Amino acid sequence: HGRGIMRYSDGSVYEGQWEHGNYSGTGKYTSKDEEYVGSWVYGIKTGHGKLITQDGQIVYDGWFVNGQRSDAGTLKYPQTGVSYTGQWSKDVPSGKGTWQWADGSWWESTWGGSNGKTASGSGRTRCRLFANGDLYEGETTNHEMTGTGNITFSSGEVYRGKVRNSSKHGRGSFKTLDGMLYEGKW
Repeated sequence: HGRGIMRYSDGSVYEGQWEHGNYSGTGKYTSKDEEYVGSWVYGIKTGHGKLITQDGQIVYDGWFVNGQRSDAGTLKYPQTGVSYTGQWSKDVPSGKGTWQWADGSWWESTWGGSNGKTASGSGRTRCRLFANGDLYEGETTNHEMTGTGNITFSSGEVYRGKVRNSSKHGRGSFKTLDGMLYEGKW
């Protein structure tokens, strides 16, 4: 019980609280690959913590369960400006969350799949994935804007209706800036 420092032969170091010979409580673990500062239970990352790769390419600030990112957290790739904030399960984005890119585009949805980058099933999403500022709100299927939705163009014009692969497709209406309403099939 108490605080201590352990230096390992591979150069990694743990400094923090101990209990029954295990990291337990709060502590900092530094290895050649990463640095973790946060909560430990019996030598396993559990609770809130911050994980940073030594090259600084990946930063995660959030919750861990049994050594894996879980519950809520934010993952950032500082060199590219990409980030994910939301729910996690077993080390992948799972549940409600938002991916954001350096150009200001973002995708808010319910995530799943083995890589956590798949918008689950035919859920609803809200995203700005276009560099020009267009906004989509509607259904998605397999990470594609497909189904029924609204596209609000950066110009202020609005399309409401069927969408396939991020484009107008099928029945819908298009309202121009001067108030003209076009209804039909695209």
